[in-house]
Amino acid sequence: MKKSKKNFVAIVLIVLLLALAVGYAAFSQTLPISGTANASGNWDIKFVADSETITDSIVDGTTANTAEVAGDGKSMDVTVNLATPGDGANITVDITNAGNVDAVIKDFTVTGTGFSESTTNTYKNGPILVKVPTIADGDELAAGATKTFTFSVEWDSTETDSLGADGVSADFTITFEYEQKGVNGSYTESTGYTDKN
Repeated sequence: MKKSKKNFVAIVLIVLLLALAVGYAAFSQTLPISGTANASGNWDIKFVADSETITDSIVDGTTANTAEVAGDGKSMDVTVNLATPGDGANITVDITNAGNVDAVIKDFTVTGTGFSESTTNTYKNGPILVKVPTIADGDELAAGATKTFTFSVEWDSTETDSLGADGVSADFTITFEYEQKGVNGSYTESTGYTDKN
């Protein structure tokens, strides 16, 4: 009787092991899953060509002052001639979101020979100061929207050294940085996607 009980237990164990092996094989197979993901977002955020104007300079109205949006709309080249300490000009330009993804303007940058950021939102090159608009927590630019931004350039009134009869010229480029609105990360054209977590 003991022998048949041992045989019965051995058979049950063998059956259980076979069942486990078959179950493992059944669950470890690869299940093919197919599908399609469509992405339809379109980034097209840029300075608007021919929206740029320069006003309020002593030499306003001369051909010496120019502001021109670059061909791709990602930057604007500016030349302003300042006559005396305290002289300045305002540069006004539109930025449009011609795409279909809401965006946030994050920052403006001024580049040019000798320019560096001296304080928040102010870039300096000798006696020349270029001030960019303050962006508070990002400036939303919804899909299809256009906003006007004003930059200023001035001859620092504390700089009193004579710079000659021709005054001084400021040549610089303004660019902007933006990201997608309302996501856990951010997408910018220059750096790609960055997770904020």
